[in-house]
Amino acid sequence: MFRCTIAAAALIAATAGASGRTLISDSTGRDCSINQPTPIYVTPDLTSKTLLNAAEDTPVHVVGGKQFGPPVDYPNTDSEWARTWLRVRLAGRKFGWAPASVVNCGD
Repeated sequence: MFRCTIAAAALIAATAGASGRTLISDSTGRDCSINQPTPIYVTPDLTSKTLLNAAEDTPVHVVGGKQFGPPVDYPNTDSEWARTWLRVRLAGRKFGWAPASVVNCGD
């Protein structure tokens, strides 16, 4: 019984700790690239004005992000990718927004 209680406590602690990780926290400050031709938006919205059209392998530096909808239980899942936008800096010090699904940080 004592071992089960310790195991359950460890599982709860691991789950609680995991909720602090997000695609944003894992990606911020990293040099990444765009993994497919895609528009870079002025705001994190597919209906926003397009800043530019980035080609595949365009280098970007992730400076932050924004998530929409309720938090997910596990980071780096399809549910989190679908609700996350990353704010990126491009060459020429231009800043814009890209859906997380088009940003490759080598993971």
